[in-house]
Amino acid sequence: MLNIIKKSALILFALLLVVGTTYFITDLNQTSAEYAKPIVANNTEKLDENNNESNETEIVVYHGDLAFNYTTVQDITYDSDSIYEVSVTNTNSFEYKDIVFTLSEASVNNLFKGEDISTVKILETGGTLNNVEYLFEEGGVLKPGDTAIVYLKKYIGPIPEAQGAYVISGVYQGKFDMDKSTKKLTPAATEQEELSEVQWLSDLNLE
Repeated sequence: MLNIIKKSALILFALLLVVGTTYFITDLNQTSAEYAKPIVANNTEKLDENNNESNETEIVVYHGDLAFNYTTVQDITYDSDSIYEVSVTNTNSFEYKDIVFTLSEASVNNLFKGEDISTVKILETGGTLNNVEYLFEEGGVLKPGDTAIVYLKKYIGPIPEAQGAYVISGVYQGKFDMDKSTKKLTPAATEQEELSEVQWLSDLNLE
C-alpha cells in the first residue's frame, strides 16, 4: 500500500532567471539571494489494516511567485534563446543550498530556434531525492523517456552541475509534454492564458 503525504513549503519565492540566478522572497518586504529551506519531514512507516508495514512516500510542494509570467506564445518565443523538441535520456536530481534541482540530458529531435545541437542539458526546480518527491507548484520535472517541446534560456549561475545547461523559460511555462503517438501537447502552464490552451505544434506557430 502506498500512502502519499503532501506538505507545502510555506515559503513565497520567485525564480528570477536573469543571469540564471535564483532569488527567493522569504517575506513580503525582503528579497534574498539566499536559498530558503522548505519544511521537510522524514518518511515514516505505518501499519495497514492487516498489520503489514506500508511505506509512505512524501511529496514536498514548493509554492512561489513567478518573476516572468508569459501570457502569449509570441512573448515566450521572443524571450527564449532556443526552442527544441527533445527526448529525455537520463536525469540526475541533487540538492543545492537546501533546494532540490534536476538536471536532464536530452537528445534534440527538432530545432525551431537557437543553436543547432544534438543534445541539451536542462535544469529544473524539483525532482526526486532520497525517496522524497519535490514539486514546484505541483508540476513534475522531466523524466527519462519523456518527449517535449521546450522553450529555453541559457543558465548562468552558481550551480556547478548546471554549467553549460539551459533552464525552461518562465520556470515551467515553456514546457509542453508531447504524446509520442498523437503528437498532442500538454502545457505545464495551467493559468497562463494562451499558453494554457496549447494542444498542437500549430498552436505554437512551430509548423
